[in-house]
Amino acid sequence: VIAIYETKDAADRTNVNNVEKSGALAVWKSSDTDPKFAATYGKSGDDPAMKIEMTKAGLKELNKKYSDKYIVVYYTAKVNTDDSVILGDKGNSNDVSLTWKRTNTNYYDILKDKCIVYSYGYDLTKKFSDSKGDATKVKFVVKNKTDNYYLVARADRAGVYQVTGKSAKEADATQFSPSSDGKLVINGIEGDEYGFTETHSDAGYSLLKKEVIIKVKETKADITPTEANITGIQSKSDADSTANDGVPNGAVLKNDVTVQTTAASATVDETKATMTKHDDSGNAYINMQITNQKQFMLPMTGGAGNYLLIIAGVVVAGCGILILNKNRGRSQR
Repeated sequence: VIAIYETKDAADRTNVNNVEKSGALAVWKSSDTDPKFAATYGKSGDDPAMKIEMTKAGLKELNKKYSDKYIVVYYTAKVNTDDSVILGDKGNSNDVSLTWKRTNTNYYDILKDKCIVYSYGYDLTKKFSDSKGDATKVKFVVKNKTDNYYLVARADRAGVYQVTGKSAKEADATQFSPSSDGKLVINGIEGDEYGFTETHSDAGYSLLKKEVIIKVKETKADITPTEANITGIQSKSDADSTANDGVPNGAVLKNDVTVQTTAASATVDETKATMTKHDDSGNAYINMQITNQKQFMLPMTGGAGNYLLIIAGVVVAGCGILILNKNRGRSQR
């Protein structure tokens, strides 16, 4: 969807969910009868790019009515639910470039910007107080408390999960279970607050009394896009329209997007957590350890221990009656 706005403020405060009611001067869709633009897509993994080009009808309308307005391109994309997603501070780049040419020039101008999508993972170690429990019997549900939904995930192998969706109901949430060595890895979480609730444990071990609260503060990226000005436009020559950088008038005009990041951090029950790397990306996994305690076992109903308790109780009661009667006799004398 392409929307055109009167002011920069109007363009900045809208999103893809309210374009129709955003007060845009015009809203164009690729499905329009007389489309003003065309969208083409590269193959995923090879050239995973989306290219938007104005049609003749679109250029005509822009020149006639909107040459001094603000244009916003809206799109939605689904992040892969596999191990190609980069976890941690390095992030997943979502770059965009605007390329255009004036009729009185022989080169193209390029403006560049980017967005970085961040994702993280849990690296949980499950232990038992006597080191004898079966970790595969343990199950957790995980709730995103910031956005009020439960995680739904795919198990890639024992103890390793990829988040694939969300559920409003706990009954439909994924039951996460560690591998036999107690390891539980959950890939693909956002920078939010989460609650781990233990729903099952091995026989003879107590469940956690309350949920474990994890707060993930995502990586912050301050991004400065390129700017169009007389000496700072990044251009490419008309003869080499496929190059990223051109040499108009014999000079290279350098104008790169700059990114400054602040590292991610996390807490587990208000205690600062250790975060480890994923390949060469730092602060990718939140390290956690949860230990189940051995239960205190009372004698079974009907067992010998239970009978002994009852007999002892009768004897004590009888002694009390004897003492009471003796005291009464003394009082009567």
